[in-house]
Amino acid sequence: MKIIVISGSPRKQAVTQTMMKFVFDYAKSKNAETKFINLSDGGVECYKGYDMTYSATTTQAAKDIMDADVWLVGTPIYNSFFSAALKNLFEYVNY
Repeated sequence: MKIIVISGSPRKQAVTQTMMKFVFDYAKSKNAETKFINLSDGGVECYKGYDMTYSATTTQAAKDIMDADVWLVGTPIYNSFFSAALKNLFEYVNY
């Protein structure tokens, strides 16, 4: 089973990031096929459409999300909604 852990906070020193690193460490100890996407690291480009070319980091993040069986998502709530960085990441998902 493939697990993806996503920290949806764009802030460099966020409580969400600390919590999701703990979740990642625990999930990784139970399942070797666990990957971590930390949106505060940057590297995920703004979504421009399916027919565009993206960086290797962005392409790998999109592939990891679509290949995962389980998503563990942590996000702060801004104005009653999750972060724009997380919304941007989900734009790459081919539903």
